[in-house]
Amino acid sequence: MRTVVLNLFPCLVLLICFAGCGPNLGEKIVVDGTEVYYDGEQVTKADAEKLGAALVNLQFTDGNEKAVQLQKEGNKNILKMVMKPEYLESGELDNAIRVMCLELSSRFDGAEFECHACDEYMESKKSFTGLCGKLTDYNKAEFYYNSLADEQLDGVKKVLDQFEFTEFEGTLFFGKTDGSYEFRVVCTPEFQQDEGIQAESKLWQAEFSKVLDGESVAILMCDENFIPYN
Repeated sequence: MRTVVLNLFPCLVLLICFAGCGPNLGEKIVVDGTEVYYDGEQVTKADAEKLGAALVNLQFTDGNEKAVQLQKEGNKNILKMVMKPEYLESGELDNAIRVMCLELSSRFDGAEFECHACDEYMESKKSFTGLCGKLTDYNKAEFYYNSLADEQLDGVKKVLDQFEFTEFEGTLFFGKTDGSYEFRVVCTPEFQQDEGIQAESKLWQAEFSKVLDGESVAILMCDENFIPYN
């Protein structure tokens, strides 16, 4: 999925713009033309620098003037982005922003992220939440997880090995969403519709449940934005 994300964000940055005159946004650093604001108390300069590095890595920045702000509410991080009015009206990249929440979460040790689309005064107009999780090593796949102890994560990987995910080159997510475990697989519609895969997925579900001491696990086949097909 990271390839998909990096293909979408260059489009997204065309809709990000520089902040206009407005309230004091706090301290700032500038990373590749993007002003990153932070309060210096709940959000430190080190947090802002980490965010700036992540935005560069995601190709969110492009050297042009843009403005974002990082805030915190408890354990939740909030990224506010000044967006052009036409985006606020169209919402054409809403799903890309939800994926961005997961990408940023993985760079902040699995912490929850919320992304806000804002007007030129950094006033929130739309808010987006996405999956949260850490990125772990698993063969050729991009594998995100949350709410798993180390031994549970090892068990999940053994189940993946059992069902020959060792050659899978897509994106996987395993963790809790709204209190329930899910295994999400980013795949093509054809893969999702394959009767053999549909039958085998019931076996995945049973084996994952064993690893989690009987907890139920939903199997979700998803598009490139982690949105389930069904």
